[in-house]
Amino acid sequence: MATTASAMTATGQPDPGRWRVLSIGLVGAFMVMFDTSMMNAILPTMQTALHMSPTQVTWATAGFSLAGAVTLVPAGRLGDDFGRRRMFVIGMVLFLLASLSCALAPDGSWLVGSRFAMGVAGSIVIPQVIGLMQQMFTGKGRSKAFGVYAAIVAMSTAWGPLIAGQTVDGFGHHDGWRYVFLLGMPISLVALVLGYRRLPQTPHKGAGHGRVDLGGMALLGLALVAIVLPLAENGDKGVTPPWWLLGVGAVLLAAFVLWERALDRRGEHPMIKPRLLVLPSFTFSFVTCLFFYAAFPPIFILLQLYFQAGLHYSALHSSLGTVLFPVGSMSGALISGRLVPRFGRRMIVAGCLMMTAGLAATSLACLNWDGGHIVFVLSPGLLVCGLGAGFVISSNQSLGLYDIPRTDASTAGGTYQVGVKIGSAIGIPIATSVFFSTLADNRGNFADAVSAGLMIPACMAFAASLVAAVGLVRTKQRGSREVPEGGDRDPHDVAMALKEAPSGGRRAAPAERSRTAESSRTAEPRRTAEPPRAGEDATAETTRRIKD
Repeated sequence: MATTASAMTATGQPDPGRWRVLSIGLVGAFMVMFDTSMMNAILPTMQTALHMSPTQVTWATAGFSLAGAVTLVPAGRLGDDFGRRRMFVIGMVLFLLASLSCALAPDGSWLVGSRFAMGVAGSIVIPQVIGLMQQMFTGKGRSKAFGVYAAIVAMSTAWGPLIAGQTVDGFGHHDGWRYVFLLGMPISLVALVLGYRRLPQTPHKGAGHGRVDLGGMALLGLALVAIVLPLAENGDKGVTPPWWLLGVGAVLLAAFVLWERALDRRGEHPMIKPRLLVLPSFTFSFVTCLFFYAAFPPIFILLQLYFQAGLHYSALHSSLGTVLFPVGSMSGALISGRLVPRFGRRMIVAGCLMMTAGLAATSLACLNWDGGHIVFVLSPGLLVCGLGAGFVISSNQSLGLYDIPRTDASTAGGTYQVGVKIGSAIGIPIATSVFFSTLADNRGNFADAVSAGLMIPACMAFAASLVAAVGLVRTKQRGSREVPEGGDRDPHDVAMALKEAPSGGRRAAPAERSRTAESSRTAEPRRTAEPPRAGEDATAETTRRIKD
């Protein structure tokens, strides 16, 4: 049976078994993301086999993200309170059942419901894996762990469509997509068994800690449904979307924010802790994440629809047409893991701009290329786009979670992933509605449709670059050391990082910081951090010391 694990052994050295433990969690995370990416390759064949409308196509993809947005943070908090191993196992069991339900779906509505269930299951698994990284790794090791996580994301993006395409071509277009859902179940079962036996169990915090913010979940879920519904129906020809629901969604989002603040003031358990957003590193990474993931998933959906429905490529051929994106993304993620300690948030800005340029080039190529071999024409833009995405995925998340105490690791990781899911849930229906409406207006011209649709992710990526640039400037003005240089971030380190910065917003040079730290050690011993005030958690205590 697994035992409680930490980043360090009794001798103060990194736990040598931490990578073995993390690899088990990464297998589960890989399967969640694999099923997400393979959905892009089989979506056109499922649409034909189940006679799905454009609205159902949109919900089958966006519904996964929407369900995850509502359940991620509660799942993260339950992992913090009742144990990450326990929640990981529950998530993998639900994921297996949802996969089986998708494989047996008799119609589009059943498939949409099963995808919602799969989104809930995935949202239980992912924050536990992120919490394990926060729990077992510190400093540069944590940056490396997040780099590996980003590479796993990119790997699933690369392998998912290829394996799904080969499976569909091998078993036939009518029912081949069903075998894709069954294909990953044995691996998910292995991850479930190993997770139960080997993952560390965090201490149980006792009764009262695991309260779930049902009101916040309801408000956020209803708000997202109200926003996504008119966007999803915009692609159906002859259907007038209920645009008034966008206003309802905005009101519900405002109510959600007020509700969360009220819970926090009363000392209860809000779905998203407002105090997490006090930390600039987390806030700017979260907003960047919203725009970035509004751009990321629609790319593959649009290109697969273009290749399979427009150019009549096979599922495998279509997947090969986009393979350079995940190849670039894997490479970018591995490079980013090494460069983040040196360049910090500059990696995020550069990655978003590369993604913008690559998407714009791909959109223009689809619109203007009349000859054959369109896959080769699109490859340079997709490669640049993938490299940029790889830069962003790991660096934005690791820098965003850098100031978060380990006790809130899963909750903060879940909050960040809410940004991932909200961005996807909104970006997918916007891009697909533009695609389907342009397709209807231009009498089936798929080149015009995909070109118009790809400009939506390009705009979202550019918006992410602007937010990241502002975050780069603002965090420098606050004097925060954005890049892990060893050790772990605790409340004393956060306060000292700000005190060491000279006035005027300029950060101290590395040598200057070293002299300051050395003089502190020789002049007087480091003072033990005072316990938090009543009613405060570690994050609030960190913020109080900074303000003091």
